[in-house]
Amino acid sequence: MATQGGEAAESERPSVVKLNVGGRHYVAAASTLTSQGGMLAAMLQGPYSSAELVDGAFFIDRDGEVFRYILEYLRCGMVEVPPTMPKGLLKKIEREADFFAFPGLVRYIRERLVEKRVRVSIFIGRFMCSNDGCNCGAGQKVEINEVEGLSFFDAEFIHPRQERRPAIGAPSCVLHILLQLQPSADSKGEAEGREGTGPVVLEPTDESMEQATSAIRHALLCSDEIGQSSADELVSDEWSPVRRALLDLAASGDLTFLQWLARADEYKVGDPNDERFQFVHYEKFVKLTFEVLPRPETCFGATSPRQPP
Repeated sequence: MATQGGEAAESERPSVVKLNVGGRHYVAAASTLTSQGGMLAAMLQGPYSSAELVDGAFFIDRDGEVFRYILEYLRCGMVEVPPTMPKGLLKKIEREADFFAFPGLVRYIRERLVEKRVRVSIFIGRFMCSNDGCNCGAGQKVEINEVEGLSFFDAEFIHPRQERRPAIGAPSCVLHILLQLQPSADSKGEAEGREGTGPVVLEPTDESMEQATSAIRHALLCSDEIGQSSADELVSDEWSPVRRALLDLAASGDLTFLQWLARADEYKVGDPNDERFQFVHYEKFVKLTFEVLPRPETCFGATSPRQPP
């Protein structure tokens, strides 16, 4: 008899469920609401003391506006988080996801809270060095030494040099890069100390760093024909300016802007037939700026400009 009663109760469970969440009404398939387990599955699959029917709907005393994102997660397996979504709203979603016992969503939102969007602007100008003088500030004369091989020495006394930065207007290229961050394994223990209460130092994930540097290198090569060797020095080498800038921006919560100035594309001028009278110069002046674009701190008007389901 108990088994028959249990089967009867099972068959009476509706396939479509009405919810009243903090005064906001939602309708969803029972299979959707139970797809990720958690509190909603426990409520619908058995008795749950905090839920009661109100006008035929399960009443849940939580944030009805934010519940739309919980339902989006249950329906789609993810939540769309645009760059303009305020931090305040993300924290609300994290709080509600924790209440409804969806650890996957909690983890996803926490990752979005610490990620950084960086606007990278590339400015390129030309020094226009000549046989008569140096504008790039290098002005090094090439000398061949049978013992030491190729070497450089200062020859300013016969080849005047000074750095004249070219006038640069609009950037050659602007990129928006998303840095996914993670705790630094090397610095976490040191930062936390014995008490384990210190800050956790963040760094870009390997995949995020590779995607960012690859995009910037490609932009340098395409924006104004920067040579591959110079592009590698600026971006790809382990301690390149771009990698160092991205690591610094990831590690510091207060640092929001960095600028790097560099010379690119080495070449020589002088006597083409005698290397003893050639001078090393750089064709291009490169300025790279890195600006962190913060999320809005608070919500704007309603919870989201999107329409509720």
